[in-house]
Amino acid sequence: MLSAIRLKRIRFKEQKKLSEGNLCLYRNITEYIQSSNLTLREKEEVLQQIMDMMLQAQIEDKCIDLFIGKDYEVFCKSIIDEYNNSKSRSYKIISYTQKYLMLIILIVAIMGFSNILNGDSVNFTITMDQFIETNALCILIIFILKLKRQGTVSVLPAYVPEYIPGHKRINSRININDKSIIGPIAILMIIMFCVKFIIEKLFGLNTMNYNINLYDNIYCIVTILAVVGLMEIYKRTCDNK
Repeated sequence: MLSAIRLKRIRFKEQKKLSEGNLCLYRNITEYIQSSNLTLREKEEVLQQIMDMMLQAQIEDKCIDLFIGKDYEVFCKSIIDEYNNSKSRSYKIISYTQKYLMLIILIVAIMGFSNILNGDSVNFTITMDQFIETNALCILIIFILKLKRQGTVSVLPAYVPEYIPGHKRINSRININDKSIIGPIAILMIIMFCVKFIIEKLFGLNTMNYNINLYDNIYCIVTILAVVGLMEIYKRTCDNK
């Protein structure tokens, strides 16, 4: 974390040395890299390497296209893929599991507070139906983020990137009709309804209305948070190798 902050400060200082055209390109590259699934430190390392490359090309009065090419998205994606391919399968599984557990805790907490505010529950509780839907929602969020980072689907960024002559503009539209999104969502919905149906058949029709008291299950929440912490330690250990 500290090394990432240090690299970020250096980046902000050095990017002032870039020419107007190179600075415009670098901002778009930064936007692309920041939206990737790389860790904070990896993002800063990549951006620092690109910064050094651009400054060197500028000093030598060379065209930056010789290093980056005409499409900076392709250039950035190749770097991101190189980092991701260097990670083991166990690292990726742990990373996705960690995101899933964190989303579960966050969304369950939001639902619990929402139920209290709406008067649906006096205690800090959620229904079994909400818990199953939360699991499906977490899987869906992780899946969409994975597609976005792979470039299969793109989401409208916080600002429209500046146009760079000779380079392609980022496609900022979402294609909701894409089969890569609709198919998995349909499968996930079918699985969710099947799970609900099986549980109702096994335990009764009112099972979905059963209230799960989050206070009574605080030990489960603490255990999940501890597991998330251990996963983070594992990931940082791998990143520092």
